[in-house]
Amino acid sequence: MPFYGQAAFAAERSFMEFFNSAIGVLQTLVIALGAGLGIWGVINLLEGYGNDNPGAKSQGIKQLMA
Repeated sequence: MPFYGQAAFAAERSFMEFFNSAIGVLQTLVIALGAGLGIWGVINLLEGYGNDNPGAKSQGIKQLMA
């Protein structure tokens, strides 16, 4: 195999390793973002919507149970 072929193969392999690593990082970021949004949503649901109105404090739980 000529030297150019070996270099091209090594560069392609290096690019694929980088690409796979980048995909892994993006997957981790998306999972972390989804988990954070889920936790925020649960907290928001538990504390109720409209804290100005005492009658609406349990509205989130009522909606969840309905």
